[in-house]
Amino acid sequence: MLLPLLLSCASTSEGFWAQAGSLSCSRYEECEKSGFEDQYDDQAECREEYADYAADVMDCLDEGDCEYDPDDGADLLADYRKADCNDRGDEFNDITDVYKCDDEISFGLCIAGF
Repeated sequence: MLLPLLLSCASTSEGFWAQAGSLSCSRYEECEKSGFEDQYDDQAECREEYADYAADVMDCLDEGDCEYDPDDGADLLADYRKADCNDRGDEFNDITDVYKCDDEISFGLCIAGF
């Protein structure tokens, strides 16, 4: 029953980012509790910061004319959820499998801050 709920949450780009923020903050607190507590007062503060970051990324995705793939988004979230704390590396920060961009240059420049 949980899997269909997770898939529905990741069915849109906005849902993907909301789910990713919630999961990222939960895993951060779980895997690096002292670092989490040094940076945030609670989960709500972490999620708010992640939402601000996600809004910026989504603006860049729009600029790069990127299309979200809900199956790949759900897979990425499921893999991150199941990953051992030591395996939460950069591969989960790479969204190139989740989005296909018509203008990768504009997207890349936007993400880089140009």
